[in-house]
Amino acid sequence: MFEFTELVGLLIRKHDVKKLVSHSFGGVATTYSLYANQDLEIDKYVLLTTPDRFVERIDDVALQTGITDKVKHRLIQKLEKETGYSAGDLNVHDFVQKANVEKALIIHDKNDKIIPISQSLNVHKHWKESSFETVERTGHFRILRTDFVLDRVVGFLER
Repeated sequence: MFEFTELVGLLIRKHDVKKLVSHSFGGVATTYSLYANQDLEIDKYVLLTTPDRFVERIDDVALQTGITDKVKHRLIQKLEKETGYSAGDLNVHDFVQKANVEKALIIHDKNDKIIPISQSLNVHKHWKESSFETVERTGHFRILRTDFVLDRVVGFLER
């Protein structure tokens, strides 16, 4: 994730990006990049189904893939040793509070089976620059190719 966030920051800076759209874990990496690069200023940012707490996401993936608690614990220890960060401190709702974003929109499907809507709602609750919308019948991945969602994203970015 940290290597990806470096790349995101470099690309935003190089191309002078002012509008962003991210999906799922891409939202974690992008938002962390904005948090870590305080000089980056974004006019509008759309997050589609964003995770919030990194530890909860690890728990979800472990449950979905059958990773044991012992392996999960070792993975977290390795991550913390390599990065110097506590996994419990890696929360999108903390990152957004320090990101330089003028206006944000979070869209999440009520019945997303990959990322619970509560995670996006918690990010929104901690981010005064955001508005929140729910959709239905898009799931976690179809949200990226559903016309009414895409129309809403483009409309938000064009305003």
